[in-house]
Parts: sequence; structure tokens; C-alpha cells
Amino acid sequence: MKITPIEIRQKDFNKVFRGYEKEEVDAFLKSLSHEWEKLLDENREVKKRLELAEKEISHLRDVESSLFKTIKNAEDTGASLVEHAQRQSDLHMREAQFNAEAIMSDARNRARTTIEEAEMEAKTLV
Repeated sequence: MKITPIEIRQKDFNKVFRGYEKEEVDAFLKSLSHEWEKLLDENREVKKRLELAEKEISHLRDVESSLFKTIKNAEDTGASLVEHAQRQSDLHMREAQFNAEAIMSDARNRARTTIEEAEMEAKTLV
């Protein structure tokens, strides 16, 4: 049962012989109604603050979710970049090995040619 401060102030009691003192009861009811009114105001204020806190929590959860997505995207992008860099590194390594083998082959051919020319010249000199 919900009781309002006005109902407390306006409450009438039956009068009986040797009952309570009317002024004392009225004063108590007035005091009680003021306290009740303060409690209702505090309750409304607490409900407002709770509603604001719940909205803030909801907002912060949205921000948290967004941050997790951003971090996940950054991790995925980082992993993709590392994978791409590794592939590029492997490609450059294969190219360098191919070039080194070509240079070595060319050097061997030149050395062989130089040796053959030197041997032929030595034969002609002897």
C-alpha cells in the first residue's frame, strides 16, 4: 500500500473517551508526513541517479565493445603486415640467392675463360 505525505497529514482517527491527545497525534502525523516526503524525494533522486548510472554503464559498455573491435582490427592488421613482410623477405632472399648464383656462375665462366686463354697463350709461348 502506497501512502502519500498528504494522506498522512489528512488522516482522521475516531475519537474515543480517554483517547490520545489530538494535538500530539496531529503534530506527530505532520512530522511523519514531512519525513515521508523527504524519503520520497530522496527515493526519486536515487532512482534518477540510478537511471543515469545505468545509461553511463551502457555507454561505457558500447565504448568497451568498440575498443575491443579496434584492438582486434589492429591485431589482425599487424598480423597481416607481419605475414606480408615475411613473404617479401622470403622473396628478396630468393632473389638475392638467384643473383648470387648468377654472379658466381658468371665469375666461374670468366675464370674458366681466363684460364683457357692463359693456357693457350702459354702453349704459344713454349
